[in-house]
Amino acid sequence: MDVLKQLGLNGYESAIYEALLKYGRSDARQLSEHSKVPPTAVYPNLKSLVQKGLIQQFEGEISEYEAIKPSIAVKNFIEKKIDDLKELEEVGIPELDHLRCDHKVLQKTQVVSLSHGVDASVAITKEFISKVRKSLYILGWRASSGHKYTLIDELKKLKGFDVRIIITRTPVNQELIKAYKRIGIKVKYYPLQNFSVIIKDGNSCKITLKSPEVKERFNILIKDEDLSSFLNQYFLTIWEKSEEIK
Repeated sequence: MDVLKQLGLNGYESAIYEALLKYGRSDARQLSEHSKVPPTAVYPNLKSLVQKGLIQQFEGEISEYEAIKPSIAVKNFIEKKIDDLKELEEVGIPELDHLRCDHKVLQKTQVVSLSHGVDASVAITKEFISKVRKSLYILGWRASSGHKYTLIDELKKLKGFDVRIIITRTPVNQELIKAYKRIGIKVKYYPLQNFSVIIKDGNSCKITLKSPEVKERFNILIKDEDLSSFLNQYFLTIWEKSEEIK
C-alpha cells in the first residue's frame, strides 16, 4: 500500500499491518500466513510496529496483536514524525552548515576540478565573466551557430575590459561576429580543433575537450596562476598569428 510506504514503513511492516487491519487480532503464526511474511521476520517487524504505536500486543500463553484504529494511530505516528523532524531541523541544520563551510574552504584550495557537459561549461564561463577584473581571452569558439547569443548579455557587462575571442572554425555566423564587435569584443580566426580555452585575468582558466569521439565534452577548471599565466601567453601568441575577421 503506497500510503504505508510514504509513512516510512518497510515492506514487511506494511504487509503485517495490512493483515491486522483485514483479519483483526492475530498471533505471529497467523500473521505469517496472512501477510506472506517469513516466520523469522514476523517478530522483529511486530516489535517495530508496536514501538511506532501502530499496533498493540496482548500477552498470554501465545501473544496476539491488533492494529490500533488508523484514525488514532496514524495521526499520532505522523505527529511524532513532525516533532522528530522539527528537532532534527534545530540540531541538524547547524551541523550541516558547519560541514558546508568546511567544504567551501576545501574548494578554495582545490587547484583543478573536472566536470562534463555543455551546461557545466556555460556555468563556468558565466562565473568567469562575473569575476573579470581586467581581461577575458577565449580560444576555440566556433561561432557557427546561434547558441553563443546566449552569452551576449553576459559579455556586455565587460565593456571597458580586454575581451578577445579566437574563432577556430569556418564558416562563421557573421551576425554573431557583428554582435560581438558591437559590444567591443575583438574577434579573430585561427584553425584549431577539439578544444577550447578561456583565461580570466591570467590567473584562472577553463580547458574544454570537444573531441567528436566523445559524447560529452569534458571541462577542466584550473585555479593555478602559473599554468593560467602560461596559457594566457599562449593565447596572445596565437592571437598574433590569427586572421582578422571582416
